[in-house]
Amino acid sequence: MRTHWLMLGLILLVGCTADLDDDGLIDIADGGTDCDDSNATVFPGAPELCDGLDNDCDDVIDEDAGDKTWFTDADGDGFGVDEEGVRLCDGSNTDGLADTNTDCDDSNRAVHPNATEDCSDGIDNNCDGTVDETGGIDTWYPDADADGFGDPENAVTECPPPNGPVFVTVGGDCDDTKTAVNPDARERCATEHDDDCDGTLGNDPVDGTTFYADADGDSYGDENITVSECVAPEGYVEATTLFDCDDANAAIRPGVPEVCDSIDNNCDTIIDDSADPAFVSNAWKLDLDADGVAGDDPDAEALFQCADPSTDEATYAQVSPGDLLDCADDDASVTPGTTELCNGLDDNCADTSGDGNYIDEGLDRALYGLDTDGDGVPADNAPAELMCAAPDPEWVLWSSVYEGDCSPDDPSLYYGDNLWVPDCDGDGFGNQSAGPVVVNCGPPKNPPTTCGGSSAATWVYWFDHQKRGNDCNDASTGVGTGTGC
Repeated sequence: MRTHWLMLGLILLVGCTADLDDDGLIDIADGGTDCDDSNATVFPGAPELCDGLDNDCDDVIDEDAGDKTWFTDADGDGFGVDEEGVRLCDGSNTDGLADTNTDCDDSNRAVHPNATEDCSDGIDNNCDGTVDETGGIDTWYPDADADGFGDPENAVTECPPPNGPVFVTVGGDCDDTKTAVNPDARERCATEHDDDCDGTLGNDPVDGTTFYADADGDSYGDENITVSECVAPEGYVEATTLFDCDDANAAIRPGVPEVCDSIDNNCDTIIDDSADPAFVSNAWKLDLDADGVAGDDPDAEALFQCADPSTDEATYAQVSPGDLLDCADDDASVTPGTTELCNGLDDNCADTSGDGNYIDEGLDRALYGLDTDGDGVPADNAPAELMCAAPDPEWVLWSSVYEGDCSPDDPSLYYGDNLWVPDCDGDGFGNQSAGPVVVNCGPPKNPPTTCGGSSAATWVYWFDHQKRGNDCNDASTGVGTGTGC
């Protein structure tokens, strides 16, 4: 029985010191050396892995676990010193390290395998084991004007620098006789040579004029796109008082009329500015008869705005320069563009001069006179007007052969005693057989139509004709009522 209890104790003791991860070592807490008895990759002597764990239980994590070796780079030139180095995992901090160990002087940043050999400083600049070998900075340029830039046409290749005149290691001087001419100089418009040795005259001069891009060719530039040159390049203009606010549209520029299009047409920073004196495309005037055409009242003030200002109390119509205005704004039937009627009115408002020539224009008109006594003959002292038709019976058509009524107040005396006989040869003797006797208050205006167009044809007063007698040959001025009859 005693032996039984002894065996049981030994079994319990062994169970308390078991190797839980089967790596052959027990936990440090149980008197062993395994620093993590729950991970079989962690135990003294285990290879270090890039896993963020102390695999070999040396209190250092991931040392020498990476695939890449890094070396100390004290001067930060990208090249480390020749030493054993350390392998680091990806993502590790590599500040002060380099992945190559070929630096021959880790205290001088200018010395490393990729440096250019200086043939005059007594240092192995490129770490090839040779000091000041040929192939370093050995091209020298004479600098006669001492501006720091040498003449490339007379360069020499020696080390150390040649004796004699001043030599520099930078060439590019296009005129080694002028100190102000070199690649670092600024171009000047006042000179006639290439100041900065770039092969171009006058580009980006220190004393240049600022020119502004004019992409749309409207002579106004974009103040945000400039060049400084001696003369204006193509597509650029000099400064103006105002600048173009849309250099892609030639119709938009300072000085053009503002119109209602939600665009700042004249570049004054105000869109659809009705205060602009040139804003005439949207003028509105009163239209009293609401026929769509504004009245011609010169005292009516125009409103300048984009929206129609009409209200329930007042109607407005839009007007533009040159528009015909309504000459009778109280009559909607009279308006510019309407058909002219034979009514004695200027229906289409074409009579802009006021001389009456456009009343009933284009229609057949005749001369009518006022017949005050109703005898059918217009009176001499009554008004006469060109009309399409008589507006009422008091107006009668003028005849081509009488001048008017000698007695406009007496219907029975409209002829009076004024009788006229044709005189075809103009010799003062009438010929009753040449045509009818004409009744008129005075000599008729037109010559007798019965004389065959004779240029001498005229009229003889009846009573004179009676005294003188009838002309027996009215085609000859030498024959009258006496001799030859």
